[in-house]
Amino acid sequence: AQSVPIQEKKARELKHEVKVTLKLIQVYVTDKKGNPVTDLNKDDFKIYDKKKLQKITEFERYALIPQKDKAETQPPRIINIPAEETTDIMSRKFLLFFDLANNNFLGFIKAQEAALSFIDNQLQPSDEVGVLSFSVLKGLTLHEYFTKDRQAIRTVVAQIGDEGRVGRAENFEALIWQEMTGQSALDASQAAQPVKEDIPAHLKKRARAFDDGPSQDFRRQQHKSIAINLLEKLTDLSKALRYISGHKHIILFSSGIPYSLIHGFANTSMGGRTGLDTFLKDKYEETLKELSNANMTVFSLNTESLVTNMNVPSHYKGEATLRSISKYTGGKFLGNVQNYKEILNTVQDFTGSYYVLGYYIDESSDGRYNSIEVSVTRPQCKVFAQKGYFNPKSFAKFSRMEKELHLFDLALTERSLLQTPVDFPMIALPCPVEEDSGVFLLAQIPLEKIKESIGQTAEIYFLVFDEKENLIDMRRKAVKLSTLQGKEAYYYSLMNLSPGLYKFRIVMRDMDTGNGAVGRNSVEIPVSPEQGLMLYPPLLLNPGKSGLFVRGYVPKNVKSQFPLIDLFPFDPMQFSPILGKIDGKAGKIQAVLRCSMSKLTKPVLKFTAALIERSSEQSTSLAVSILSGKKENEVGTLLAEFQMPEMAPGEYVLIISAVDQTSQTRSQTSTACKIY
Repeated sequence: AQSVPIQEKKARELKHEVKVTLKLIQVYVTDKKGNPVTDLNKDDFKIYDKKKLQKITEFERYALIPQKDKAETQPPRIINIPAEETTDIMSRKFLLFFDLANNNFLGFIKAQEAALSFIDNQLQPSDEVGVLSFSVLKGLTLHEYFTKDRQAIRTVVAQIGDEGRVGRAENFEALIWQEMTGQSALDASQAAQPVKEDIPAHLKKRARAFDDGPSQDFRRQQHKSIAINLLEKLTDLSKALRYISGHKHIILFSSGIPYSLIHGFANTSMGGRTGLDTFLKDKYEETLKELSNANMTVFSLNTESLVTNMNVPSHYKGEATLRSISKYTGGKFLGNVQNYKEILNTVQDFTGSYYVLGYYIDESSDGRYNSIEVSVTRPQCKVFAQKGYFNPKSFAKFSRMEKELHLFDLALTERSLLQTPVDFPMIALPCPVEEDSGVFLLAQIPLEKIKESIGQTAEIYFLVFDEKENLIDMRRKAVKLSTLQGKEAYYYSLMNLSPGLYKFRIVMRDMDTGNGAVGRNSVEIPVSPEQGLMLYPPLLLNPGKSGLFVRGYVPKNVKSQFPLIDLFPFDPMQFSPILGKIDGKAGKIQAVLRCSMSKLTKPVLKFTAALIERSSEQSTSLAVSILSGKKENEVGTLLAEFQMPEMAPGEYVLIISAVDQTSQTRSQTSTACKIY
């Protein structure tokens, strides 16, 4: 299937005296038979915000085209949306939720199969998906935050319950805990296991065994406590996700909380309601309300065995609870997970075709709830839209879960769903570190711009992901921006890493307001040859005094107090690092070049360089002069100067080549740059 966006207006700039923000909402419309209505226009909709009619300024239509239809009909006309206009497009968001407390081993295995089938057959390229689980020991675990990486989601779903921690978000949470407390978080491999029995614990006793004896009453209170914990976590999750625009669709795999636990026994002779009974019922109703307020639609699949528990009365089962959660939130109870191949199409039918409507509102940060009512003028149509939204609230009032999700959103997504962080340039340079392979990271922090949104007290997170998007390292550092003077500062880190492809991210967050700034880069660390020449990417330098350098993470085996200058020797009073942008009229630039010269006898290196314009592939040769150089062990460090002709603005690749004239060994390296 394919999701086809149709944009019906151009983005335009607004100039208002008051600060306004664009509110986007997702709307699903069906006919009286439940089929999606896909041909409505902007004028067919009406939106009331706090009972006041709004002017719809933005309109997009998304229509799902099944694969079978594409084979029988001509391909649809697709209108491409320019990249600069895609920031406001609202994609579908799904959370795959595995309730391991109300489950059994066979049901869990079937739930995994169903989730993998949904990933392979239902998801669209633009969909964003997260993975959650709930277990008795661990509680609520966010294994993966919203991502478009299907393979990452498949891996997480396939490994839930296996040994070892899975998921970037789960790794991140554990590393944060360890960094801030010095202790290891509970290993999810010990907590996320499904109940390894034929039937769930709350159905182990047959209906005839449900009596009001002391031991049974104790077990029942235990089950109530577990149910309350689940509902409280769902409520907290809903409150944390309420600020993400649009619908969030939960695919819930569970046998459900037994109806009798929430609403009491059908037979009044079983005893009256207790305080815990009333508390559980109140928690359940609060959860339903918060799910709805957060625009979270639940599609539930019952993981209970179709055969094993036929003799158990329905009020001791959880299907009624699953039905009520789905109905209240505007989703659907899909049936038993055993039939997932047939019933998962319902999710696609319901969510695959939708509209995005936008209107402008005065920005407010009071945290208040605003009601929304959406209607269409076409008769016999049913509208499914969010019932309202919450204004932002101050970061200081965030709950612990809200702050965690806020950090996940900044650190783990390519485009934050909760805010628009300040972007700052960052480079990653592979280089030997104390005879081991490693990487040097340098981020240019625009202090004047950052200080407009980030206050005096901030925290910096340094994250490393491998080629499979696994989070393999995380470092945290508190920093006071008041100590950083000038227009900009350079934050650097150095670490040992084995050869491979890595992604790096530096996240700065205001500890009082939550405002963030992010730097991103990736690099492939090569395998050093046992013999021969290897050039590493250069550190480019511009004439002009550098800003302040802030030392981040440096391995303990590095003895130097200032490894930046030791690894890349230059005069910071005369030059400053170039992080991607070069003045087209600079005339000349310098670069620190590092190279490996394994087993080369008396090497004599000759260098050439060229700038290649990306779009035209036109090459411009650059004259190279070596100003200084030194060799330590088998690593050479040279300071080079490149004569630059006047270059037109654009995207370029700087290619640097070297040949050892003694052994005729050759090597080449490159770095991307932008000329302005």
